[in-house]
Amino acid sequence: MNTHGFIYNAVGAVLRIALVLALVAGVWSIYRQLPDDGGGKMKSGADASTETSLQINLRGVSDTSSPALKVPVQLFPIDVNAAQDEFFSERRPGKRLDDFLAERMGNRAPIEARFEENGQVSVTVKSGPWWIHTTLPGELNIEWRLRVNVSGSKQTVELTPDNAYTRTKSF
Repeated sequence: MNTHGFIYNAVGAVLRIALVLALVAGVWSIYRQLPDDGGGKMKSGADASTETSLQINLRGVSDTSSPALKVPVQLFPIDVNAAQDEFFSERRPGKRLDDFLAERMGNRAPIEARFEENGQVSVTVKSGPWWIHTTLPGELNIEWRLRVNVSGSKQTVELTPDNAYTRTKSF
């Protein structure tokens, strides 16, 4: 025999449905805030097409005012060194490294620029993870392979000897 009335059962059913909907909304909210995995798949939404003005500055490097400072800087949407290691770790008959890298980059292309005499360069990139690659030649070659999460309308990155990947002596 049912000891509860119709209203009690209806309220219980509505609360169960509300609980399930709240759980689904919470999971969806967290999922939408996850970063891009860098695998070439862009998230849909407003942030997928957002472009950022990225300024890269050389700081703490001697001779930043010399004309020889006009060195190239490359920005890649993936970690190229990790992708090369992956490519060479397994046999891939009929596939070239360039094709493999293009497949990994998806719809984002690498960007090339040159530092100005003042040690600055400004580029426009899509939001998401990028890897900065550049080598400053000299008596002591300094190489950067720096991962940067680009977001917002304007961002500045400082390349210093402290965040350099390697420093090698030239002979």
